[in-house]
Amino acid sequence: PISAITYDSMQSIWDALREEQISVSDRRYKQMLSVMQAHAWLAGFPEVLPDSVIVGADILWTKPDQQRLVERIVRTCVNPSRARAIEMHESASQAYHDAIQDTSRVSNDFVQDATLVRSMRESMDELLKQVPNDSEMKQLHKEILGWEQKLVAKVLEGRVR
Repeated sequence: PISAITYDSMQSIWDALREEQISVSDRRYKQMLSVMQAHAWLAGFPEVLPDSVIVGADILWTKPDQQRLVERIVRTCVNPSRARAIEMHESASQAYHDAIQDTSRVSNDFVQDATLVRSMRESMDELLKQVPNDSEMKQLHKEILGWEQKLVAKVLEGRVR
């Protein structure tokens, strides 16, 4: 069986894909249902839950340039909080990697990147208050916190010398 909330998530996905002019054939729809049911069974779930929809996301795109968009749509429709956490993680990751490339610890770019990482960590703190039991979000938060700590250490290292 497929839960009502899963059907609602799938309807939201189909609507969002249609808005992006990405069509899903009946054959692909049936494939996705089979994959979702297999995932639920393997995970020991009594019914197909929204997280099972994510497993079938790769069935929904037909062109390689659609892959990231389809994945984002699926994640947003299935679990908006986790989708937001993933977006924050990606932004923080880019800012962190830009900052560590900056050899100067006091440049405006470094400070801007470090501030963005801190802002993403603070936003993630707030998001985790709303969804405290999501292990994937906790892991993303932990990575952002680690990046923030490394950037602070880089600043302090420069001031000590």
